Amino acid sequence: KQWYQRRVAITAGMSGWDGWANFTQGQAAAIYNPNVAATSPCSFKFGIGGDNAGVISLWAFNAGFPSECFPPEACKSIVEELKEGKGGCFTTPPPGLTMIRSIDSDNDIKVLCGKSKAKIDDKTSRAVYCAMSTNNLHIGVCDIENSNKGVEQEALKAFTYAVSKAIESGI
Repeated sequence: KQWYQRRVAITAGMSGWDGWANFTQGQAAAIYNPNVAATSPCSFKFGIGGDNAGVISLWAFNAGFPSECFPPEACKSIVEELKEGKGGCFTTPPPGLTMIRSIDSDNDIKVLCGKSKAKIDDKTSRAVYCAMSTNNLHIGVCDIENSNKGVEQEALKAFTYAVSKAIESGI
């Protein structure tokens, strides 16, 4: 019943979920390694979505989230890859992105990792992380200055921490 009430609230106005996108964004930002942040600041933006009347899409996100990169077909492919390992998002990635790998995080959360095909500016790149909570798709977009593999690993840890907190909160 609770799941149905959430879906009804989503279709009625969707604004109730924006707070959860802000919650996950705040959780990730709070845990991002301060030693790394000093030389490689990271800006997190989150989108939350799932199945809404048979269409898998994002229905809540932070300001500045690139929702145009995640049309329903891309969201469906991501969810199928996360749940069943056969979504095709590696061969047909979301627009403007390259999906790189699938990993199981320390928090027992399966995460798809990707990158933007274009740099944001001369020193900022965009990493993309996708995971499922109990019933919802979470996409984290991280704009990282002076990015390298170690910095991206710290952003991934922050993302999985935020998703684990979302799961604990029943999202």
